Amino acid sequence: MESPPTYMPPRKKSNVIVWVIIGGVLGCCVLPVGLIGGLGFWGFNKIKDLGACMFNYQDAQKAMLKYASAHGGKLPNAATWQDDIREDFRASMTPKQQLGPFQEMSPDGEWGCKDPDGVMSGMAFNSDLSGKKLGDIKDQVTTIMIFETAHPGKNLHESFKQKDFESSPKTIGGAPRGWIQVPVNGAPLMISKSGQTVPIRTGNQMSSGPIDIQVKSSSGDGEEKK
Repeated sequence: MESPPTYMPPRKKSNVIVWVIIGGVLGCCVLPVGLIGGLGFWGFNKIKDLGACMFNYQDAQKAMLKYASAHGGKLPNAATWQDDIREDFRASMTPKQQLGPFQEMSPDGEWGCKDPDGVMSGMAFNSDLSGKKLGDIKDQVTTIMIFETAHPGKNLHESFKQKDFESSPKTIGGAPRGWIQVPVNGAPLMISKSGQTVPIRTGNQMSSGPIDIQVKSSSGDGEEKK
């Protein structure tokens, strides 16, 4: 009499269960973490150009003052100001090790900032200060020397006037962020929707404004005004 065949439990069902478990782990743990990381990377890439922009304006201010120091206290001619301070800007650029993930504009390229979509704004010199001696500027803290414009260009200059907040460069989501402007002496500023000036700092401490850059500056510039 033949013995009955040995019973072998079905394997396909257990394999299905294993894959269901693996799928559950991936779905509840691994994929969300990857998604969050991806969104964070995307968001950082969107704002890193704006972070670099703060250094651009700070170092342009330093270059202007350095030029004036070497030319009897006089600021450059408005028609050639970028050409005049180009080498001073190059020498004033924040060292790469202190910039962290940010990258400053090239002294030989367009001067200005990029919005999250890569659209470039410009940097202009207040033509009212063309060739003027620093000692003749009564209030250097409130007198705007360099400011942001809607479009880039070479040696941009015009008389400074406050611009409409709603037309300012955009942040993530398309909301206006406000225009950047830099006084003769003091921290770069961003103008809020209410018209208030918000100092932008590039030191170790966070600013009270919409832009926080926690990278140590190469100088004492960028201190918040009291």
